[in-house]
Amino acid sequence: MFQLYVFLCFLASLQSRASIIGPVSDLVVANGIVSPDGFTRSAVLAGGTQPGPTIVAQKGDTFKINVTNQLTDDSMLTSTSIHWHGLFQHHSNQMDGVSSVQYCDGLRGPLIIYNPNDPYSSWYDIDDESSIITLMDWYNLPSPLVQRQLIADSVLINGVGR
Repeated sequence: MFQLYVFLCFLASLQSRASIIGPVSDLVVANGIVSPDGFTRSAVLAGGTQPGPTIVAQKGDTFKINVTNQLTDDSMLTSTSIHWHGLFQHHSNQMDGVSSVQYCDGLRGPLIIYNPNDPYSSWYDIDDESSIITLMDWYNLPSPLVQRQLIADSVLINGVGR
């Protein structure tokens, strides 16, 4: 069990600090060639990375993220939406794309909101990009074909498989 913990901590440290954006940012969604499990394929990338960038803010910040869709690979869906988990959508709930309900499927990625009055900040409590573990299933086929095969080809931890 301890070895698994050490391995997960190592994988969490692989999250790139260069892929961090703030509450007021531009986010380009585009196709790119990736091979996170050794199998090369075209994929949808948020901010040019897989997994997407970490969005970091302070408690009380207003988010203003301009998402630009530059998807061009017609072997996949070229529409997208973003679903903002944990953010209060006061007078802007039409901008919250619930996957396959209000809009087409969105993208995965971590969100960190810092609270300067965190009562647990003196405890062993790491709330930054170094402690993020992104666990996701990965398919070697484009999404329109995956519906025929409901078993993932790989499991990725922080964008790395196998």
